[in-house]
Amino acid sequence: MTSRLSQQLQQRFVESGFSFISQPEGLQILEQLMAGTMAQVGVMPINWPRFFQQNSAATTSPFLEVFQQQFGQQTGEHSPFLKQWEATPVPERRALLMSYVRSLLARVLGISDPQQIKPQQPLFDLGIDSLMVLDLRNQLQMSLGKTLRSTLLFDYPTLDALVGYLEREMLEQSFQGNREEGTGNRVSVGRGNSPLPTQSSQDELADLSEDEVFALLASELE
Repeated sequence: MTSRLSQQLQQRFVESGFSFISQPEGLQILEQLMAGTMAQVGVMPINWPRFFQQNSAATTSPFLEVFQQQFGQQTGEHSPFLKQWEATPVPERRALLMSYVRSLLARVLGISDPQQIKPQQPLFDLGIDSLMVLDLRNQLQMSLGKTLRSTLLFDYPTLDALVGYLEREMLEQSFQGNREEGTGNRVSVGRGNSPLPTQSSQDELADLSEDEVFALLASELE
């Protein structure tokens, strides 16, 4: 059956954590199952670390809890990328995020040189399909520790737009996290160092310029 699948589809299965059973292996497994008493059995070779890395929703499934505890990857606040993000100076973070998202897109699309993906180029012109969209969203959710909408690439269809949205989301997440840690209700930034009133973080950020957001975040992280 697997021989009927295209090479690209087979590769996509492998990248998602699944692999295939050869005919001799299948006959051997079938023989063992027929000697047993179980009425329903499913057999599938799975690379669990890769599976959890590519399928963020599976990390919270009670059905897979045992496998997640043994094989689950570091996600969210413990992900390598998020540690790198936090260690990077604020003005340099957009370039870091751009490089990271571009690399993920190149891997999903099977493009050897990530630089071929231009910031303003429509991603769907590159041949990205619905499964690739899901794959990319899952990887971003795992590495950024954020739940992302299923329409992410439809709402932000270029690399530049996607990175801009993710940057705003991560800045807001950092801002909210520091407020929850008790950094204070008022922060002096820009505009003559006047205090920022206590409002919802979205309203506060929306009223600030990009430079003021960077300054605010920098002061919060000190």
